Amino acid sequence: MPASRPRAFGPRPVAHAHSSARREHALANDPGTTAEQAREVIDLAIQASELLLASGASAAATTAQATRLGRSFGVALGVDVTYTRIVVSAEVPGALPMTVMRLAPTGAQDYDRLARVESLVGSVDHDGLAVETVRARLHHISAEPHGYQRWLSLLAAGLLGGGVALLLDGGWADIAACMLATLLVELVRRGLASRGMSNFFTQALSAVLPTGLGLGLLVLRPVLPDGLPLPSPSLAVAAGMVSLLAGIGVVGAASDAVDGYYLSAAARVLEVTVLTAAIVVGLMTTLSLGLLLGVSAQLSPTAGDEASVWLRLLAGGLVAGCFAVSCTLEPRSLPAAMLLGVMAQAAYLAVWHLLPSAPAASGVAAIGVGLVARLVSHPIRTPLVALVTTSVAALMPGLLLYRGIFAVLFNSRAGQQESASALLTDCALTAVLLAAGSSFGISLGGLLLRLARRSPSEALAPVAGPAERLDGPPTSRVFRPS
Repeated sequence: MPASRPRAFGPRPVAHAHSSARREHALANDPGTTAEQAREVIDLAIQASELLLASGASAAATTAQATRLGRSFGVALGVDVTYTRIVVSAEVPGALPMTVMRLAPTGAQDYDRLARVESLVGSVDHDGLAVETVRARLHHISAEPHGYQRWLSLLAAGLLGGGVALLLDGGWADIAACMLATLLVELVRRGLASRGMSNFFTQALSAVLPTGLGLGLLVLRPVLPDGLPLPSPSLAVAAGMVSLLAGIGVVGAASDAVDGYYLSAAARVLEVTVLTAAIVVGLMTTLSLGLLLGVSAQLSPTAGDEASVWLRLLAGGLVAGCFAVSCTLEPRSLPAAMLLGVMAQAAYLAVWHLLPSAPAASGVAAIGVGLVARLVSHPIRTPLVALVTTSVAALMPGLLLYRGIFAVLFNSRAGQQESASALLTDCALTAVLLAAGSSFGISLGGLLLRLARRSPSEALAPVAGPAERLDGPPTSRVFRPS
């Protein structure tokens, strides 16, 4: 048996020494901080974390912001964020350790509020804000009415459906039908959510509307005047599915998994699975009802194949911008989201030309979106998750999901299950590769930023934690009383 190698006690590499120095610098409390002051900072971090999680931030981003906030006031906080709880602790010399736990809130995606909280945390050191000032501003962000006016949000929801119709090479009649489908989805989803309906049944009932609209268009076809343009029922259903799938947090789930927050990632994956199952339930129920009533659904096998490149690029930007409005992304960030949506479509079409596979093309496009979003999110002061989620909205596999469920119901009578399984597999792979690709692109972007700011050996060194993922060096830690 060979002898074990002796442990080396020589000098550490420069990159690891630099990383350790940053950790030691970040974990040292200001010696003048009292237990009462530390408790105020803990409460402040809890309040900010609640707003971040409720607005759509990932567990990793929430942990980083809470840690940064405590560091700005000279208090080294231990932050543990999961999908259901927030735990913040601190140790002050001469006093007992303090730990505060709060149940994590749930809410709809609100990227305007998310951006405002992140901006406030970043300005604590720059503006020399006191604890009481930060607390008042957080309360103002929480209580102030946010988002766009109702009519503008509904208009964006309708235009999103029009963008999906353009993406799938629809005519003017198809655009009108898709706009109506996504508008109905938004109205029902808002109405049910405001009345306390659970997310599962809200998704299921919302999926009933575009499917029912598609079946209704089939029923009306024989009685419509000759020469009147007839919308495609399948495009109306697909637009509704894209609208519903875009609101599911696949990007946040992948981000938590990549950053090592496995408990939060598992909870988010389960949430995505449940919400997708709700869409499937609503879709299958409506199609089955159509079968009982003798209504046959017809899918266009060439939908989207004949759309011009420029039209698809325009549609990708339109869908991204409209979904960004639905998620209350602030107006100054809308151009960036739309440009990234155009870029996502361009990358998708380029890969599709070389390898006609929807999952592969979607994954490569998501890598490019994540990379560029990581590079530009800090300069334009826009949350990273907001840019990525809105940009890949047009790539959501709404039509694949509809075609797969249709094949399950209709092909089962003919004993043909292979096409249904292939379609549903492509749908699942597309969603997975969108999430994984965007996370990989974000990681590449972070690596490029570190290479640009440090030497190659330091940039490739292991990142210790969320505090070191923030841009810039550790800030000076001086407690500013209220």
